[in-house]
Amino acid sequence: HQGNGLGRALVAHGQQRAAAAGVGVDLESTNPRTLPFYGSCGFQRLGEFELLPDGPPAFRLWWQP
Repeated sequence: HQGNGLGRALVAHGQQRAAAAGVGVDLESTNPRTLPFYGSCGFQRLGEFELLPDGPPAFRLWWQP
């Protein structure tokens, strides 16, 4: 289903609802391949942290309307 715009539409819908409520969106992902996608949706990368010992890093992202 990649490349058909469904993910972007879902993110945009969430951003519209957040903007209407006057709040930002805090997002965490353990998949580094998603970072360019979320960046193209306006999310800023705040940093990374460890969820589990010896596990993959988790990335924290933020979007502000």
